[in-house]
Amino acid sequence: MDFISGNRVKDKFGIDMILEPGANGEEYRLFGGILSLIYQSAREQEQHPYQFGSCNFYERFSGAKPYLASEHREFPHFPDCLFVNDDYVLCIEHFQVNASEPRSDYDCGDEYRAFLESHRDLVEQNSYEELEALIEEEELVFSIHNLILSLLHSLESKAPKIPLYKQAAREYISTGVDESSVKEDLAKRMEVWFLVEDVTPSTAAESLFSNNEVLDAIKGIEELEGLIYVHTPFITKPPKTVGEIMLIHNDEDARAQLRALLPCNSNHQ
Repeated sequence: MDFISGNRVKDKFGIDMILEPGANGEEYRLFGGILSLIYQSAREQEQHPYQFGSCNFYERFSGAKPYLASEHREFPHFPDCLFVNDDYVLCIEHFQVNASEPRSDYDCGDEYRAFLESHRDLVEQNSYEELEALIEEEELVFSIHNLILSLLHSLESKAPKIPLYKQAAREYISTGVDESSVKEDLAKRMEVWFLVEDVTPSTAAESLFSNNEVLDAIKGIEELEGLIYVHTPFITKPPKTVGEIMLIHNDEDARAQLRALLPCNSNHQ
């Protein structure tokens, strides 16, 4: 899948691309890789992302006349990327979660982020076997309790900004030079989706999203349309198959389906 700007191919999205952790703009490249897989799924109808809720996900994440914009910092609170197709304008805001211990209630990040930063050279070299060995050597602790905490912290931080993401998107669209296109795009349904990137080496998405406290937190964010979840244990690489992607609509059907993932659902204590 190509990213075209000014009638030129400026970037390519696919399973072979390498992401640069922490670099500004990599969020839109990760989302571009996800879109590429969903477009392929819509076209071939062989494998699909995991889908939860009463929602036509393909109408939102594929479609004709696609346009993808990366973050524009001249517009305060612009989302990490903006996706426009023939029917929708999607504000995509990205954040990472992981299952390590928080530092000072996340004021100083968490133990896994600190670990990755201290071994940045190995991350940049894609030396994952060495990193896995160091995780055991340094005795990093990962738990579903911490993964739930990480997601709840990010949801609480991002939720109040949802109206601001939409306002920034409208201001950006309004700067277009073609008045008819501007009018058309402003009339489309605008939604905010959170792109949740789980960078835990080994994770448990079913336990995370079947947790009652997590489900209640998502339900309480009424202006949030849904979540896009990917597990990227190798943080320089995007998902390789569409089956690695979870699309969760913010509705009661999704919550019922997610609660059914585990036979014994326990609350986070």
